[in-house]
Amino acid sequence: MRSIPFAAITFAALSLSTIGARADGTWCAQYSNWLPIERKGIDVVEVPNLLHVVMLAEPGWVIPAGRYERRYAAFAVSNRARGDKDYFRALHRQMAEGGIEAMFYDLRRMDLGDWHPRDIPDAVLNSSALRGQQSHNLPPLEQWYVMLLHNGVLPAALAKRPSTTYTQALIADAKSKVPRLRELTEVQLRNFLIDEESILPCEKFRSSIGNGWTFPPLAEAREAWERRYGPVAWDFAEAKHWGDKPEAKVKNGGVEGSGGCDIPSIHNHPSEYNSTTPSPSPHSPHPPLKIRRI
Repeated sequence: MRSIPFAAITFAALSLSTIGARADGTWCAQYSNWLPIERKGIDVVEVPNLLHVVMLAEPGWVIPAGRYERRYAAFAVSNRARGDKDYFRALHRQMAEGGIEAMFYDLRRMDLGDWHPRDIPDAVLNSSALRGQQSHNLPPLEQWYVMLLHNGVLPAALAKRPSTTYTQALIADAKSKVPRLRELTEVQLRNFLIDEESILPCEKFRSSIGNGWTFPPLAEAREAWERRYGPVAWDFAEAKHWGDKPEAKVKNGGVEGSGGCDIPSIHNHPSEYNSTTPSPSPHSPHPPLKIRRI
């Protein structure tokens, strides 16, 4: 704590158990001009905030990255050298033999030209690691909506209009999928489905049975989501329209996708049955019971 008032860079190693407490604390440390310092048994004092925070964390949710995130730069660490003891021995040897000083020497003499801190490269703004953090911070309705896009099927969709379903079916589905939507109302759902800032808007559907919504084509809805949040590895990526989710297909006497387990077909050839097939009662009106040899 004594070094904080004079620190320019702070490294914070986080685990999943500390992430919840981290969200609010680093906000103050990064964006306030003044940093409150409270030592044990001493009054709080404020010092100029010079901190640049670097956080090292386990996989999972780490930062409260919003849709248009510019506050954080997130990077996934390569695992290429994981377990390579020779690599890390050489790295630590270089650091101990003047490598740290040499790095700062080069950094202080680097010509930055007309670079400005607000000129953030697209590679940073659209990194896969940052996109992953944004997916952990989706609002509840967007969490539910992106799962619809993954599944490619609307709940209780109309038989001849797979892109259309009733409002009550959507509300019931959202409540069952996302616990934070247990109190979802029709007004909240409507506001979300027509919000151009959140998704590709849907159109109102009316019938004598009830009101509902018609969604844009699945491919277009997915493209709009990717323009906002970056590339996504969609489930059932080959589906282009709502309801195109592939069904199991019979192939070579079995079910495709059944793990190689064939479903036997039944034939009436005598050689396919045990010779121990029981004889029918002479008074039975039914033919003999045929047992297939497996």
